[in-house]
Amino acid sequence: MAAIIQLKVRLGSVETKTAVNGQKYSTIRGSRAFYKNGNEADVTVMAFGKARDSVESLLLEGETVTVTAQFDGKNLLRVLGPQKVAKAA
Repeated sequence: MAAIIQLKVRLGSVETKTAVNGQKYSTIRGSRAFYKNGNEADVTVMAFGKARDSVESLLLEGETVTVTAQFDGKNLLRVLGPQKVAKAA
């Protein structure tokens, strides 16, 4: 299983549909991932159910956002939620 990471992504074309179970899911094609080491990669971003609902306001074409995510294959990025911010002590 792939590691859970915080990743900055510039979103491409956002398409939202409703699954048979009634939950919404979004497919964002033509997105670009930006890694901390300076590398970049083209990715397709997917967000499902409650995870999608938690980032719904961020899913705007052309926006650059940081999300908690996990790769599912080489170029498919599955969003797990918004960026996690460390709490101040």
